[in-house]
Amino acid sequence: MTTTHIPTPKEIVALLAQNGVLALDKDAFVKAFKTLYPKLSTTERAELLADLLVYVDTVLESETLPTAA
Repeated sequence: MTTTHIPTPKEIVALLAQNGVLALDKDAFVKAFKTLYPKLSTTERAELLADLLVYVDTVLESETLPTAA
């Protein structure tokens, strides 16, 4: 039995960026995601996408928050 490596959100963002896919382009993002990880089950894919959304929200919040003086 082989174990499927379930990538971290950071790995996904990095791989998509290497392929020139912007997160803003939803169709391209989904296509690239499915191409990169075709063997994930529907449940694994849903869990990973949920984790990815949390990660992206965290990154966006940290980039938009003003830094303390």
